[in-house]
Amino acid sequence: MSGATVYRQTRPARPPAPPRPAPSPRWLSDPERQAVLDVLHSDEFVDQPPPEVYGRCRSSA
Repeated sequence: MSGATVYRQTRPARPPAPPRPAPSPRWLSDPERQAVLDVLHSDEFVDQPPPEVYGRCRSSA
């Protein structure tokens, strides 16, 4: 029997993985995400970075 097999069989079992945290309440829903992408891909903003689009949309609101 190889040394790796002996090592695997004699080491203690791993503890179970901790549960995943709940998703952030700040995450966008799918329709909200699509609305943001529609604005970013519109002809008016297609060549601008997202922070600049955000600034322009905030100032016009």
